Amino acid sequence: MDSIAALTALEKSRLALRDLVTAYDGVNLGAFTHPHPVLGVIDGYQWIAFLGWHEARHTLQIREAGEQLSAS
Repeated sequence: MDSIAALTALEKSRLALRDLVTAYDGVNLGAFTHPHPVLGVIDGYQWIAFLGWHEARHTLQIREAGEQLSAS
């Protein structure tokens, strides 16, 4: 997958997540659980927090890679 396709897929995924969160506004997301392969069973609130953290970590990794490439 090239960078344009990756960015397009990421944007599509983020819009779908935003739509999901908006659709469930006012619903107790703690009542919904789903297993994570490493963290075990987590609820809807934990999933949303995890996804935010996960994207933030990837953003940092991309910046670190860019800095390393610029330094070479």
